[in-house]
Amino acid sequence: MTAYVIVLYDRYGDAEAAVRDLDTAAIPADDISVVASNLGDRYATQIKADSPAGAGSTGRLQDVLEIRAIPGVGPVVAGGWLVATSVGSGLIDNLVRGGIAKEEAQVYAEGVRRGGTIVVVRAGLESASQIRAILQGRPWVDPATRGRAYRGAGWSGFDENAPPYIPD
Repeated sequence: MTAYVIVLYDRYGDAEAAVRDLDTAAIPADDISVVASNLGDRYATQIKADSPAGAGSTGRLQDVLEIRAIPGVGPVVAGGWLVATSVGSGLIDNLVRGGIAKEEAQVYAEGVRRGGTIVVVRAGLESASQIRAILQGRPWVDPATRGRAYRGAGWSGFDENAPPYIPD
């Protein structure tokens, strides 16, 4: 059985380092997806030079990162299996199909919308806890805590029709 291990990072550099850690642990790049907010085109010029590098035996994740738009999230730098399927059916739907609770999936999507980065890894149940430990070895965001903070500020859930997020 396949599990999704997903972690949200506030800083792209932390996600980048976590993906390098997955590479060191020989997690195949084909099982790793990255979705990072590209607010203000901040990654447009560095996508090939500074992208997260995952390798395994299947190649480097940085080689498939591209800039695209995901409904409700806006412009992202993204790569991996999740991205190809998210354009048609939406990021939240794909996370929910992978076993992530809908409320939690909405927090992850909102986190990216607000400038964060998610790393999602397809894993067997036997390796999911090892992968989670690797991803949480870098500064990460607890989705329950972040969801409470969003709701405390008036957020009621992810809205794919919302205008692009502009930080104050």
